[in-house]
Amino acid sequence: MKLRYIFFTSLRYFKARRKSKGFASSLLSILGVTVGVMTLTGVLAVMNGFQLNYINNILEISSYHIQISAKEGTALSQEKVQAIRNIPQVTTVIPFSEEQVLIEGYTHQLQGGMVRGVPVDILKRDRAFKKRLFGQTTLNDAQVESEFDISKPYSVVIGTVLASQLRVEEGDYITLTSVSDLTGTTSETEEKHFLVTGIFKSGYNEIDKNILFISLQTAAKFFPEALKRGSLSLSYGVKLKDRFADQSVKREIEQIIGSPAFRVETWREFNKGFFGALLMEKIMMMVLVGLIFIVVGFNILNSLRRMVHERIEEIGILKAIGSSPGEIQSIFVFEGFLIGFLGGLLGMILGLLVANHINGIFDLFVTVINTCIEALEYVLTPFTGNIRLGRVISPFSPTVFYLKEVPSRVLFPESILIFLFALLSSIGAAFIASRKVARVKPMKVLRYE
Repeated sequence: MKLRYIFFTSLRYFKARRKSKGFASSLLSILGVTVGVMTLTGVLAVMNGFQLNYINNILEISSYHIQISAKEGTALSQEKVQAIRNIPQVTTVIPFSEEQVLIEGYTHQLQGGMVRGVPVDILKRDRAFKKRLFGQTTLNDAQVESEFDISKPYSVVIGTVLASQLRVEEGDYITLTSVSDLTGTTSETEEKHFLVTGIFKSGYNEIDKNILFISLQTAAKFFPEALKRGSLSLSYGVKLKDRFADQSVKREIEQIIGSPAFRVETWREFNKGFFGALLMEKIMMMVLVGLIFIVVGFNILNSLRRMVHERIEEIGILKAIGSSPGEIQSIFVFEGFLIGFLGGLLGMILGLLVANHINGIFDLFVTVINTCIEALEYVLTPFTGNIRLGRVISPFSPTVFYLKEVPSRVLFPESILIFLFALLSSIGAAFIASRKVARVKPMKVLRYE
């Protein structure tokens, strides 16, 4: 009975016109929560899209889920490599080598890069690598395999950013210089011309600018001094069905190897600094955008305080007929719940729509602006002649940023957390605003009625 009484009275107060602002005050509070939830949902969805895209590119192309590296230049036996492949969670094991080089193209300006030696048939052995390396192209499987051709001696595949900086295309030559010893007083260098047989575009600028792929056989020929020192040794990249099973697989691999001469690292350890920076970026973004809820909370607080003041006589009557201060306070807290729930639900719906259609929204915005510019040109033509104004392009156009479209990814736990944060901020503001109810004295209020 008490709950029905609280809900009934709260709904009456929520819908009733007030002395000063009417229903507009509740609408503005709901609108504030809606805008806050929608903004935070959309911003985090875009941030998640960028971050997960970068993470997947790094894990699938450069760092793998687990890396096995030799401390003293030794190599794993084929039996142990096969035993690692037989682990249920493992999808593939790719041997590779890395060496820093200096790169020179037609611009005759040296720049640094990382040459990675990989198996010639890596695209067949690692489908995820193939998908990510050419993820921003429209090539089919046959075209991709012909684009990644490192079977010829001294052939190299480079990224689109590096190709643009060097001003080279497929069929051109670039010069790679290997610095074999940078720690001594003298340095021995190996310089060789490489034929560019393919150009990839992963969509991640750092990979497309800094990593070059050659075959393992070419790497062994090109880095003889590094081989003598033992600094150029085979590492092994392990891909998993579920990258979050890395710790258990790592323990299995260490048991199979059974030697301290090899170091086994997971993607969490190998990219610890990078992932830590991404986490801090997301936390700061949530804090900054979450300030919206603080402003909304103050708006709800002031609105409900005004409501309590306007209904002081009714509160006195409710107390006089036997309602406890807690019951009356619950009426206003429930109104705060309604504001938070309705605003949060509407904001969540709009936020999901924005997140899933972000590119269409940008295109629509650009189309509307350009249409208005064309209309302005038409109006001004009789007065200024054939005037031509500039056109607006999408803020995330490929001509401005290194991407085809804005990536967006909604994570369900984060969406629920945003909704609960909006709801709790509204309830908290309502609770603070309704504390005045306990100090209302029925006789004092009703004496002058």
